[in-house]
Amino acid sequence: MNKTKITYGFPQSKEEVKSAYRFVQQLLEIKLTHPRQEEYYLDVFETLPSLLIVAKSQESIVGCAFGSKNPFNKEEIGEILIGELCVHPNFQGNNIGKTLLTRLETNAKKEGFTALILGARRGAEPFYFKCGFSANFFFQIENTNCLEELKKLTIKYPIRKAEIDEGWTRLTLETINMVPKLEQQISARFPDGYIHYAFTKKID
Repeated sequence: MNKTKITYGFPQSKEEVKSAYRFVQQLLEIKLTHPRQEEYYLDVFETLPSLLIVAKSQESIVGCAFGSKNPFNKEEIGEILIGELCVHPNFQGNNIGKTLLTRLETNAKKEGFTALILGARRGAEPFYFKCGFSANFFFQIENTNCLEELKKLTIKYPIRKAEIDEGWTRLTLETINMVPKLEQQISARFPDGYIHYAFTKKID
Protein backbone atom coordinates (compact mmCIF):
# COMPACT_ATOMS: atom_id res chain seq x y z
CA MET A 1 0.00 0.00 0.00
CA ASN A 2 1.31 3.43 -0.97
CA LYS A 3 0.03 6.53 0.85
CA THR A 4 1.45 9.15 -1.55
CA LYS A 5 -0.94 11.95 -2.53
CA ILE A 6 -2.96 11.06 -5.62
CA THR A 7 -4.38 13.59 -8.09
CA TYR A 8 -7.15 12.91 -10.61
CA GLY A 9 -8.02 14.50 -13.94
CA PHE A 10 -8.34 13.84 -17.64
CA PRO A 11 -5.67 14.22 -20.35
CA GLN A 12 -5.06 17.72 -21.68
CA SER A 13 -3.34 16.68 -24.91
CA LYS A 14 -3.02 13.78 -27.33
CA GLU A 15 0.43 13.04 -25.91
CA GLU A 16 -1.09 12.59 -22.46
CA VAL A 17 -3.69 10.22 -23.94
CA LYS A 18 -0.89 8.21 -25.54
CA SER A 19 1.03 8.04 -22.24
CA ALA A 20 -2.08 6.90 -20.39
CA TYR A 21 -2.81 4.28 -23.01
CA ARG A 22 0.74 2.93 -22.84
CA PHE A 23 0.28 2.57 -19.07
CA VAL A 24 -2.97 0.64 -19.55
CA GLN A 25 -1.53 -1.42 -22.40
CA GLN A 26 1.42 -2.57 -20.31
CA LEU A 27 -0.52 -3.24 -17.13
CA LEU A 28 -3.38 -5.14 -18.79
CA GLU A 29 -1.14 -6.75 -21.43
CA ILE A 30 -3.37 -5.48 -24.24
CA LYS A 31 -2.68 -7.21 -27.54
CA LEU A 32 -2.89 -5.78 -31.06
CA THR A 33 -6.14 -7.70 -31.62
CA HIS A 34 -7.84 -5.78 -28.80
CA PRO A 35 -10.81 -3.77 -30.16
CA ARG A 36 -9.82 -0.53 -28.40
CA GLN A 37 -6.34 0.57 -29.39
CA GLU A 38 -4.63 3.94 -28.91
CA GLU A 39 -6.41 5.49 -31.91
CA TYR A 40 -9.77 4.59 -30.42
CA TYR A 41 -9.11 6.67 -27.31
CA LEU A 42 -7.55 9.49 -29.30
CA ASP A 43 -10.95 9.73 -31.01
CA VAL A 44 -12.69 9.74 -27.61
CA PHE A 45 -10.37 12.55 -26.51
CA GLU A 46 -11.57 14.67 -29.43
CA THR A 47 -15.23 14.41 -28.40
CA LEU A 48 -15.52 13.34 -24.74
CA PRO A 49 -12.14 13.82 -23.00
CA SER A 50 -13.74 13.87 -19.54
CA LEU A 51 -14.41 10.13 -19.90
CA LEU A 52 -10.67 9.40 -19.80
CA ILE A 53 -9.76 9.58 -16.10
CA VAL A 54 -6.13 9.40 -14.99
CA ALA A 55 -4.71 9.07 -11.46
CA LYS A 56 -1.20 10.40 -10.84
CA SER A 57 1.35 10.30 -8.06
CA GLN A 58 4.05 12.98 -8.43
CA GLU A 59 3.24 13.29 -12.16
CA SER A 60 3.55 9.53 -12.71
CA ILE A 61 0.44 7.67 -13.87
CA VAL A 62 -0.70 5.08 -11.33
CA GLY A 63 -4.22 4.36 -12.54
CA CYS A 64 -6.65 4.90 -15.43
CA ALA A 65 -10.34 4.50 -16.20
CA PHE A 66 -11.29 4.81 -19.88
CA GLY A 67 -14.89 5.26 -20.96
CA SER A 68 -16.59 5.83 -24.30
CA LYS A 69 -20.00 5.65 -25.92
CA ASN A 70 -20.87 1.96 -26.07
CA PRO A 71 -19.86 0.89 -29.61
CA PHE A 72 -21.47 -2.55 -29.21
CA ASN A 73 -25.01 -1.40 -28.51
CA LYS A 74 -26.05 1.41 -30.84
CA GLU A 75 -29.63 1.20 -29.52
CA GLU A 76 -28.54 2.39 -26.05
CA ILE A 77 -27.36 5.90 -26.88
CA GLY A 78 -27.14 6.84 -23.20
CA GLU A 79 -24.81 3.99 -22.28
CA ILE A 80 -21.10 4.39 -21.50
CA LEU A 81 -18.76 1.44 -21.94
CA ILE A 82 -15.96 1.35 -19.38
CA GLY A 83 -13.35 -0.32 -21.52
CA GLU A 84 -10.26 -0.32 -19.29
CA LEU A 85 -9.87 0.25 -15.55
CA CYS A 86 -6.60 -0.50 -13.79
CA VAL A 87 -4.35 0.58 -10.92
CA HIS A 88 -0.63 -0.10 -10.61
CA PRO A 89 -0.03 -2.97 -8.13
CA ASN A 90 2.16 -0.73 -5.94
CA PHE A 91 -0.79 1.62 -5.40
CA GLN A 92 -3.64 -0.82 -4.94
CA GLY A 93 -5.46 -0.72 -1.61
CA ASN A 94 -5.84 3.08 -1.57
CA ASN A 95 -9.36 3.29 -3.09
CA ILE A 96 -7.85 4.59 -6.33
CA GLY A 97 -9.93 2.22 -8.45
CA LYS A 98 -13.14 3.26 -6.74
CA THR A 99 -12.27 6.96 -7.06
CA LEU A 100 -11.48 6.55 -10.77
CA LEU A 101 -14.81 4.84 -11.29
CA THR A 102 -16.68 7.51 -9.30
CA ARG A 103 -15.04 10.32 -11.27
CA LEU A 104 -15.92 8.62 -14.54
CA GLU A 105 -19.50 8.09 -13.40
CA THR A 106 -19.83 11.76 -12.35
CA ASN A 107 -18.45 13.01 -15.67
CA ALA A 108 -20.65 10.66 -17.69
CA LYS A 109 -23.70 11.93 -15.84
CA LYS A 110 -22.70 15.55 -16.51
CA GLU A 111 -22.48 14.69 -20.21
CA GLY A 112 -26.06 13.39 -20.11
CA PHE A 113 -25.41 9.65 -20.06
CA THR A 114 -27.67 7.40 -18.00
CA ALA A 115 -25.89 4.05 -17.61
CA LEU A 116 -22.48 2.41 -17.33
CA ILE A 117 -21.54 -1.03 -18.62
CA LEU A 118 -18.34 -3.08 -18.42
CA GLY A 119 -16.99 -6.58 -18.61
CA ALA A 120 -15.24 -7.57 -15.38
CA ARG A 121 -12.22 -9.81 -15.23
CA ARG A 122 -12.59 -12.91 -13.09
CA GLY A 123 -11.86 -12.03 -9.48
CA ALA A 124 -12.85 -8.37 -9.88
CA GLU A 125 -16.60 -8.97 -9.56
CA PRO A 126 -16.84 -8.19 -5.79
CA PHE A 127 -15.33 -4.75 -6.47
CA TYR A 128 -18.05 -3.87 -8.97
CA PHE A 129 -20.81 -5.17 -6.73
CA LYS A 130 -19.52 -2.86 -3.96
CA CYS A 131 -19.63 0.04 -6.44
CA GLY A 132 -23.33 -0.52 -7.11
CA PHE A 133 -23.18 -2.55 -10.33
CA SER A 134 -25.46 -5.47 -11.19
CA ALA A 135 -24.33 -8.55 -13.12
CA ASN A 136 -25.90 -9.62 -16.41
CA PHE A 137 -25.16 -13.14 -17.61
CA PHE A 138 -23.91 -13.19 -21.22
CA PHE A 139 -23.56 -16.29 -23.38
CA GLN A 140 -22.54 -16.61 -27.01
CA ILE A 141 -21.94 -19.58 -29.25
CA GLU A 142 -21.19 -20.12 -32.93
CA ASN A 143 -24.47 -21.92 -33.52
CA THR A 144 -27.68 -20.51 -35.00
CA ASN A 145 -30.04 -23.32 -33.96
CA CYS A 146 -29.97 -23.14 -30.17
CA LEU A 147 -31.73 -19.92 -29.14
CA GLU A 148 -35.07 -21.52 -28.21
CA GLU A 149 -33.35 -24.20 -26.15
CA LEU A 150 -31.28 -21.56 -24.40
CA LYS A 151 -34.45 -19.63 -23.55
CA LYS A 152 -35.96 -22.75 -21.99
CA LEU A 153 -32.83 -23.37 -19.91
CA THR A 154 -32.79 -19.78 -18.66
CA ILE A 155 -36.53 -19.17 -18.26
CA LYS A 156 -36.03 -18.12 -14.61
CA TYR A 157 -34.28 -14.89 -15.65
CA PRO A 158 -35.54 -11.90 -17.68
CA ILE A 159 -33.92 -11.60 -21.11
CA ARG A 160 -32.15 -8.30 -21.81
CA LYS A 161 -31.18 -9.20 -25.34
CA ALA A 162 -31.36 -12.25 -27.59
CA GLU A 163 -30.01 -12.31 -31.13
CA ILE A 164 -28.68 -14.44 -33.94
CA ASP A 165 -26.07 -12.56 -35.94
CA GLU A 166 -23.48 -13.68 -38.51
CA GLY A 167 -23.56 -17.29 -37.41
CA TRP A 168 -23.57 -16.54 -33.68
CA THR A 169 -26.30 -16.82 -31.05
CA ARG A 170 -26.03 -14.34 -28.18
CA LEU A 171 -28.14 -14.16 -25.03
CA THR A 172 -27.96 -11.59 -22.21
CA LEU A 173 -29.94 -12.15 -19.00
CA GLU A 174 -30.72 -9.89 -16.05
CA THR A 175 -29.34 -12.07 -13.27
CA ILE A 176 -28.32 -9.23 -10.87
CA ASN A 177 -25.69 -11.50 -9.30
CA MET A 178 -23.40 -14.23 -10.59
CA VAL A 179 -25.16 -17.54 -11.19
CA PRO A 180 -22.67 -20.44 -11.00
CA LYS A 181 -25.40 -23.12 -11.22
CA LEU A 182 -26.65 -21.66 -14.49
CA GLU A 183 -23.05 -21.44 -15.74
CA GLN A 184 -22.67 -25.16 -15.07
CA GLN A 185 -25.94 -26.03 -16.81
CA ILE A 186 -25.16 -23.99 -19.90
CA SER A 187 -21.56 -25.21 -20.09
CA ALA A 188 -22.67 -28.83 -19.79
CA ARG A 189 -25.20 -28.45 -22.60
CA PHE A 190 -23.11 -26.13 -24.82
CA PRO A 191 -19.42 -26.75 -24.04
CA ASP A 192 -18.29 -24.76 -27.10
CA GLY A 193 -19.95 -21.55 -25.92
CA TYR A 194 -18.48 -18.55 -24.10
CA ILE A 195 -19.79 -17.21 -20.79
CA HIS A 196 -19.01 -13.94 -19.05
CA TYR A 197 -20.81 -11.19 -17.15
CA ALA A 198 -21.63 -7.67 -18.25
CA PHE A 199 -21.87 -5.33 -15.27
CA THR A 200 -24.30 -2.42 -15.51
CA LYS A 201 -25.26 0.55 -13.37
CA LYS A 202 -27.93 3.21 -13.88
CA ILE A 203 -26.65 6.75 -13.21
CA ASP A 204 -29.63 8.93 -14.16
